[in-house]
Amino acid sequence: MARSPKAHARIRPGAGALLPLAALPGQPAKQATGHPARLWLCLYLPQLPLEAQASRTGSTEPLAICAEEGRRTLIITVNALASARGVGPGMPVNSALALVPELVLETRNPALEAAALSRLARWAGRFTPAVTISPDGALLLEVQGSLRLFNGLEALRATVTRELQTLGHEACMACAPTARAALWLARAGVGAAVLTRVELRQVLANLPVSHLGWPARTLRTLLQMGLVTVGDCLRLPREGFARRLGPARLRELDQALGRSPEAQQPHVPPARFMARLELPAETADAALLLAGFQQLLRDLQQALESRQASVRRVWCCLAHPDGPETRLCLALRQPAGPRACHRAGHLAGLLRLRLETLVL
Repeated sequence: MARSPKAHARIRPGAGALLPLAALPGQPAKQATGHPARLWLCLYLPQLPLEAQASRTGSTEPLAICAEEGRRTLIITVNALASARGVGPGMPVNSALALVPELVLETRNPALEAAALSRLARWAGRFTPAVTISPDGALLLEVQGSLRLFNGLEALRATVTRELQTLGHEACMACAPTARAALWLARAGVGAAVLTRVELRQVLANLPVSHLGWPARTLRTLLQMGLVTVGDCLRLPREGFARRLGPARLRELDQALGRSPEAQQPHVPPARFMARLELPAETADAALLLAGFQQLLRDLQQALESRQASVRRVWCCLAHPDGPETRLCLALRQPAGPRACHRAGHLAGLLRLRLETLVL
């Protein structure tokens, strides 16, 4: 009796060679002179440590993601069942287990989180070419040039929210003229769009310093000085603030207010697409394998959209526990772009035919 192939499927390196297409009709041309005002949309993902572990997101048990911080192991995030039982972020693991003995603990996996952010950055490329991955578990999108294309800011935000939910992600969203301010506001859950520098200063003045992502030692110093909000920090003499807390913190305040430039490292999708998916259990069921590959093909479609590219050949691979991987090549007579792949389910249809004839 043949062993079942291990149920992880992947599109191997070089699977999707991305070919540039012409610019989309109606896409705004770059201005030859002048620099339009920027508007940053931040997508902060507080549940990313849980969402990145896709096999655990539908758990029917109270679940928590934990990580070591110093000598303690703390809860990072929890699912709805654990939250309803009183378990929350920042709680020591021992206290959480005393409260909910049947709590399932999973260790935080930064590699999975980075991969999830990279996939989301590819997806976000359909809204703007200026996408930055923040190390804080967030995406920063410069959307000023995209507003007309998506019928305004509110329509754009609604589309982003709807598609994020479809992808299985929960985000706190904020808009501001500077990237750092958008990140700070998203962390604080300030959802109202801030469109002008004057309004930005007023909103930031009331923002608690606990949402700035500064080290715990810095926050303790601020509290000892009686500084609770960003406005409190701004009222201090600049030289004294820099001397007590360091010039880097003063520079961050200036960047948030738009006084100093802030360099962003844009996310550049790779020229060749590769993705991998490990299913919860080994299987020889072609329908289950096809369902896994369809998720990978959706990721490929997002990569094509973000680069406005097409694909000529895709390698689909099945990994076995005790033998060489099975490789399936989907070769197309002519390059297919994202719309063609989506409209006809072209690649999924080809893969279904190949899997039906394959003996596993």
